[in-house]
Amino acid sequence: MKGNKIYKAVISFALIIAVIAIMLPASANYPDISISINGNLIQITPKPMVVGGYITVPFRGISEALGADVYWDSSSQTMTAVKGDQSATVQNGQKWAVVNNKVITMPVLSFMSNNRLYVPLTLFKEAFGANIQWDKVNHIVYIKTSDSHYEWGTGVNNIVYPDYNALKAKLQSYISTRPGQISVYVHDLTTGQTLSIGGDNVYAAASTIKLPLVLYLYEQAAAGKIDLNTKLTYTPKYYMQGTGILQGQPFGGQYTIRELSRLAIEYSDNVAWQMLLDYAGQDNLTAFEKSLGANATGLVNGLSVTTPKDMDIYLSELLAFRDENYDLGNEVLYYMEHSIFSEGIPQELPSGVVVAHKMGALDDKFHDVGIVFGNRPYIITIFTENGWEDASLQTLADISRIVYDYQSGL
Repeated sequence: MKGNKIYKAVISFALIIAVIAIMLPASANYPDISISINGNLIQITPKPMVVGGYITVPFRGISEALGADVYWDSSSQTMTAVKGDQSATVQNGQKWAVVNNKVITMPVLSFMSNNRLYVPLTLFKEAFGANIQWDKVNHIVYIKTSDSHYEWGTGVNNIVYPDYNALKAKLQSYISTRPGQISVYVHDLTTGQTLSIGGDNVYAAASTIKLPLVLYLYEQAAAGKIDLNTKLTYTPKYYMQGTGILQGQPFGGQYTIRELSRLAIEYSDNVAWQMLLDYAGQDNLTAFEKSLGANATGLVNGLSVTTPKDMDIYLSELLAFRDENYDLGNEVLYYMEHSIFSEGIPQELPSGVVVAHKMGALDDKFHDVGIVFGNRPYIITIFTENGWEDASLQTLADISRIVYDYQSGL
């Protein structure tokens, strides 16, 4: 980001480096696991849990939703689900199950939680021939059986799908009153539904491009290809004005990739960005963006480009990465949650709502992209250009609040 007035911050460099190793996990309403049973999207209470890398669910509720009768023997702590000539019996605290008169071994132990017996989802494939698919971005498990049966089950609640036509109309009405070009992309993390207003429009990415770069480096670290504690040296070729604090530090200083990543995201440090990009390589970053399915990648006239939809892809990838690499994914989310910039997406939202976001500003372009961990979590990316700073920043904040109010009402 260049030196627009809201991005000029004087910060104690010593303080920043002193606290840089403090990491807290991403918090507050991380997207729950939803379940689609033969085309019916539901959430179940108590919630699914991930144990040993496997999704586990309350045995009774899912079995009943699939049309099975369920019986509980409190003396032996066993539960049996019967559907026609198919059946499964599970005992609390055991790995074995009797499925259609054969003993099988489940990948994890069954267990009790909140007075419900939990079993791995794989059991429903063994017992009832269910086809099970996992949408890692939207946290949706798809369960399909040959008879397409679905009915109410204990703890099962249908999920309300957003009517994004109504929200889109409201946003378009607001946008028509604002200066410049404005694009919005919204992604409901409970159903996977999306809303696009100019979501494929190509923009100069400004500092939002720092997000996919840091994500790329962290994925390389997770794969064992780089070490985030590797130190890079600040030399004159990396000097860049605008946001950040390293520009005021002497040449010759050494900073780890982890430190530079935090500075690039949390403080939008342009020197850190230059050092990281030189280390990663523009071609590697572009290849990474393309591998995720982004359409606008690389440089155009010397500037990084992107679209609102592409930024949704990167944020979705970050959530999926966090599931598979909890500590590393949480580091990146931590940087975004603790951005020094409070304008944009979080500006008008209620106190206490956790927002992980990355702003970008370049001349007449003001963008913000992020994840809102409200009671109905969602991704939102907002891009503006050809407006003036005060008006564009208010546009970002107003659009964010309109979407938040809608999502909260679902």
